[in-house]
Amino acid sequence: MEKLVLFAGRKRCRGEKEIFTVRYYIVADHFAQDRETSLRWGIRAEKYVEGKKTEESEIKDITSDRIKAEEIAEKLKRNSVTPVSLKDVIMNIISGDVF
Repeated sequence: MEKLVLFAGRKRCRGEKEIFTVRYYIVADHFAQDRETSLRWGIRAEKYVEGKKTEESEIKDITSDRIKAEEIAEKLKRNSVTPVSLKDVIMNIISGDVF
């Protein structure tokens, strides 16, 4: 089945050496379980420097709740989380160690 990707926002950031943009997406994958199909939501982050994608990371199967996925994407955007740290930050959010 086709993957559903929804744009969740972007943030322009100033790093130590460069100005970059991070784009955040919520991504839905279809999972089959006991003859039923369900959507599971994940998050993708892409970093762009001078218009070129330099990093990307996607964490799948975070939640079955689209609203929860959107809330997580908003926290990532608000805190300028880059693809390199995406997995660690999402694990902290899920475990309750919210920043």
